[in-house]
Amino acid sequence: MERTLPPPTDERDEEREGEELSGRTLGLRAKTGLWTARNWRAFPWQAEAVEEIILPPLPGGVRFYFFNAGRGVGKTTLVPEIIWEAATMEWDDDLGPPHVKLASDTYEHAQKIWSKVWDEAVSVLNPLVHSFDGERNLIVLRSTTRPSEKGATIQMLSADNPHTMTGHNDMTVAVFDEAQFIKNESWTQFLPCMNIRHAVLVAFGVCEGAGRYRSMSYKGQQRFDWPEYKTIRVPSMRNPYFTPEMDDLARRENTPEKYENLYQVRWRTSGGALFENIDGCVMNRGEILSLRNGKPLILSKPLESGDYTAGLDIAKSRDYMACTILDRNTGKLVAILRANKRTYVFLEGLVARLLLAYRPIVYV
Repeated sequence: MERTLPPPTDERDEEREGEELSGRTLGLRAKTGLWTARNWRAFPWQAEAVEEIILPPLPGGVRFYFFNAGRGVGKTTLVPEIIWEAATMEWDDDLGPPHVKLASDTYEHAQKIWSKVWDEAVSVLNPLVHSFDGERNLIVLRSTTRPSEKGATIQMLSADNPHTMTGHNDMTVAVFDEAQFIKNESWTQFLPCMNIRHAVLVAFGVCEGAGRYRSMSYKGQQRFDWPEYKTIRVPSMRNPYFTPEMDDLARRENTPEKYENLYQVRWRTSGGALFENIDGCVMNRGEILSLRNGKPLILSKPLESGDYTAGLDIAKSRDYMACTILDRNTGKLVAILRANKRTYVFLEGLVARLLLAYRPIVYV
């Protein structure tokens, strides 16, 4: 039975959270030999997550997995399993063995997982290893057909330097941790590397910030428009050792927004929204105004003697153009226009009519 998301509406944009694991998808099959050798006992959600990931990807299938994983849910013990399975399978092309990349927002965060992978490579999984390169944070596995020769590789990267995130065109799988903190420039440099071998990205993060991770996580919640993306929500309580008492303590120690962002992994207001302190900006609480897509909201008609300034976001990175006009003398908002899912030609006409009416100084 296929799982479906609620139909997308403007009102539900902040409420869409992603699918929850159910174990119904038969994806990446757990390799019993690896599990035994690693002495890994998966939590139920971890076993379901491994099944959810399909490697290599099916034609037209998912290539971008986003796990909104609550604090303490157990992703740190899951990631090494994904890395080892991705490195020990055959990739469905003629471009050589798999090449797996592990990255996080900082070197220190990446090391937390890399140390586990490295320790297993020098111990229980050493028969699979051809050689090590500590300076490059690189593990080279034996060829599956000629064990004396080099085969797949596993390498750790640090996304805090965007220049190290480019040139990885032989990559087949990338696993990102603390993805919500990764710089937008690092994403920009890295994502083109996924094209040649139709690589798969598996990213783990919490619902914080307003960067690239958030926008891609939203795509994974709109599967009809973005079938290549998939977002899965794993609250902290899915860890069987995360007790109700721990959950209650987390709720009491954090603001409601932080608790939702970090433990329930839902995008909520100030902790994960684009704009904060909205209530503090409301001057007239007795009046409710509706802002419609592609239609200007006029709060004060343009005056011949008026002195106005305008801000324009043309939405090159995210599809949500916005234009606001302020009275320079009072600082009050006089008009606002917001639109998405429109061509630039159409938007140009909308913005031009609004700007010609007020003749403001414009900042883009």
